[in-house]
Amino acid sequence: MNSVLRILRTPFQCFMNMKLFRKFLAIYIVVILLPTLILETLLYRQNISFIRQQYLQSASNALEVSEKNLNTETSNIEACVNYMSSSKTLIHYLNGFCHSEAEELYYYIKEIEPMLKYIVNSNPAILSVDFYGYSDYRLEWSGRLHYAKDLAFPPDMPSDLRSLSLGVWYPVPDNTDRITYYQYLYDADYKAPAAVIEIQISLGYLMKSFSSLNGSVYFSRPGDPVLMRYGGESAQKKEITVSDLTRTELEKDPSVCWIPADRIGLSVYLVPEPLPSMNYSSRLLLTALLTLLLISAGFYLSIVISISRRISVLQEHISKSRVDSLVPLQHSVYTDEIGLLTTSYNEMIRRINDLLFQIYNTELQKRDAEFYALQAQIEPHFLYNILENIHMSAELSHDYKTAAMVTSLGKFMRYNLNANTGISTLTEELMHARNYLDIHKVRMQDKLNVIISAFTDLEDIKCPRFILQPLLENSLKHADAGNLPLTIEITVCDRFEGETDGDVVLRIQDNGNGISESELQHLRQSMKEDSYIRNQHIGLNSINSRMQAFFGKEYALQVESGPGRGFAVIMYLKRMGADSHEDHDR
Repeated sequence: MNSVLRILRTPFQCFMNMKLFRKFLAIYIVVILLPTLILETLLYRQNISFIRQQYLQSASNALEVSEKNLNTETSNIEACVNYMSSSKTLIHYLNGFCHSEAEELYYYIKEIEPMLKYIVNSNPAILSVDFYGYSDYRLEWSGRLHYAKDLAFPPDMPSDLRSLSLGVWYPVPDNTDRITYYQYLYDADYKAPAAVIEIQISLGYLMKSFSSLNGSVYFSRPGDPVLMRYGGESAQKKEITVSDLTRTELEKDPSVCWIPADRIGLSVYLVPEPLPSMNYSSRLLLTALLTLLLISAGFYLSIVISISRRISVLQEHISKSRVDSLVPLQHSVYTDEIGLLTTSYNEMIRRINDLLFQIYNTELQKRDAEFYALQAQIEPHFLYNILENIHMSAELSHDYKTAAMVTSLGKFMRYNLNANTGISTLTEELMHARNYLDIHKVRMQDKLNVIISAFTDLEDIKCPRFILQPLLENSLKHADAGNLPLTIEITVCDRFEGETDGDVVLRIQDNGNGISESELQHLRQSMKEDSYIRNQHIGLNSINSRMQAFFGKEYALQVESGPGRGFAVIMYLKRMGADSHEDHDR
């Protein structure tokens, strides 16, 4: 069993290693072409055999019809003999009852000669009619009346045929143009023969019904090795030695039709001519088969070439692709398996490019962070001492505004420089936002209003660090309130009224000019995309990603705006236990 599997595995491996086009071509040859050729060949042979059988059957039927016509002709000749036998004058004359030459002449001229002329002229097959009588006659009837002693039967005539009471047909082997019919004419009492009638018959005319047959007609006497070929009004000898053909032998040789003409003692053979329509049908069938195969092969190969070309283009494109240069394949949009494979490949390339860009962007951010970390290695206490000295100096000089600004800056720097973890409380974030806005308020004075309101407990709410500062920077940078002071309002409340232990809502709202509806939709779509390839709204998208990574996908940011309605950012924060800091410390 294992040896058989090894033998079968070798051609299977060869087939699997073939190119796709060669596989399709081999499948077409083995599965379609060869079975079609075998089936069509069998159908062709069956069709040819059926046509030949029909043709031979038709020839056999025509031969039987000709044989019936031959029997009709011979029956007419025998009827002529019976007609002469019924002539009392002829029988009276042949019995020698005439007493004088004048009486014989009278009967001959009045009845016998007209009857003989009528018989010969009415049947073209009869060449001559001779009588061999047993009496003494004075007239010879123009050579038609002879004495019975002068009648010499053919030596090869069988002895059982010498009884001529009912007539005997004798085909002469040496004479291919004639056949002889012998019969006794009895007296009125049928006691003794009055004469023997001998009728010479044209064999060619007798067999004229065979002239319409399509093929070569031969005839011979039973047991005679010589076939005589019928050729119109005569027959020609053809030295072909054959055995005594029987119907059993005829079944063994279906190309020859045979029938016994028992009445005249002959056997008739018909060798049909090749049927021209058979050759024409054969050529037509072969031409149609070849045309059908060529059309199907062309159609099949065109489909195979189309499929293999698309796969080859995809394979060549993949083989030429490099890690640093992944380009989607430009192709026609089809929904078959190859089209879906190409579409999936292009989608995979796009996602890989997004991931590569993300990695590249992460590396850049990592390098920037390292650079900023080096800059931040300045001793924080040195900065705090400098700021404290400036604060003391401003108070001594009674410059309380500068002292307040330096105090806010010190708190802002302390929050930034003490970032030992990425997690903070919401209270600390709000205090940091207050310090950041107080610094800007010293600069903007009455042009900036800040409102921070909390309507719920903030102790157990944690969040990522620095989630408010980028949003406040956007408002300070982009919000335009016109002639009115810029108002930034930060509100914290429970998400669901009455649930003090549930999620909270943090809303940052300004009274700027806002953005259009199309810009708002574009911004929301940008926040929904997973792609990291963005060239704008970097800060907002970064905070949105951090919030989803910290709390979950359902805690994405929401934005509201409109022309003249300002800009608002809404975020949802989850209340967390005391151990949540360890869970989210990364």
